Amino acid sequence: MARRQRPKKFVFLAAGIAVLSILLFYKVQLRGQLLNPVDVAIPLGLSYVAFRVLHLILELYRGTIPPQKPSLILSYVFFVPTTVVGPINRAAPFFVDRERNQLNLSWFSEGIERILYGYVKIAFLGNYLVSGKLGGFLQTLEPGICRQYLRLFGTMSNTYFQFSGFSDIAIGFGLALGYRVMENFNWPFLQPNIAGFWRCWHMSLTSWSRDYIYMPLIGAYRNPYLASISAFAFIGLWHDISLPYLLWGLYNAAGVIAWQNWQGLKRKYRLPAKAAFIPAPVIRVASVLLTVHFFMGSFILVT
Repeated sequence: MARRQRPKKFVFLAAGIAVLSILLFYKVQLRGQLLNPVDVAIPLGLSYVAFRVLHLILELYRGTIPPQKPSLILSYVFFVPTTVVGPINRAAPFFVDRERNQLNLSWFSEGIERILYGYVKIAFLGNYLVSGKLGGFLQTLEPGICRQYLRLFGTMSNTYFQFSGFSDIAIGFGLALGYRVMENFNWPFLQPNIAGFWRCWHMSLTSWSRDYIYMPLIGAYRNPYLASISAFAFIGLWHDISLPYLLWGLYNAAGVIAWQNWQGLKRKYRLPAKAAFIPAPVIRVASVLLTVHFFMGSFILVT
């Protein structure tokens, strides 16, 4: 039985290494300078395609997804709405929607509304208000703490509006075609702690990292610190293979680990959940502001 399993494991391992090698090749080549598209054809949306392929390889190996026809696999891997900017949609719900293969008028209506919502985020909130108005105001300020603070706030805000806006468009496009794509953002800036923030920010990537990096490491080593650091280091390097983004990932890992340890201390010593003399709404607002500013601080490392 062991001998029969070896070819299967080898095939999946070889496929995974091949995908990672291609992804790393382009990531490294693009680091520092853009490749000339005349000389090298850069695959569009390579990171998202690669991670869908890796997800498919891992789930096929685990047996959670039955073998599929090549045409279905290609339709999932190169699903147009999510090719360029994600989300990293999962295979199982995609195949269910594909098998149903029918347009849903309520989904279509919801999809068009979601697309318009995404364009408002990108064009009005991101481009006009943050890049245009706030960016112009920053040019009038003298260098100093205030200008640096507003610059970081603008960078964080524009990142959210652009990225979540494109995700809304992709999700809406998918709905219009009869596919429900997983959410990518769920009001992250209203979360009262950094762990909750990361459950709501770039959810398709963080859930991918949780399922294929964090959980396997927890199962193998029973070390939540190693698992968290590895998962966030991966998230940072996914954005860019560079020291600043590695540190960005480790910074966020440190925040999550510190919050989890604090929760453990509160349970161990039976500390009160909140101070009796401070109203709950005040604590909630302060927690949200602290979380937002902690995340905003991470942009110092990458801007």
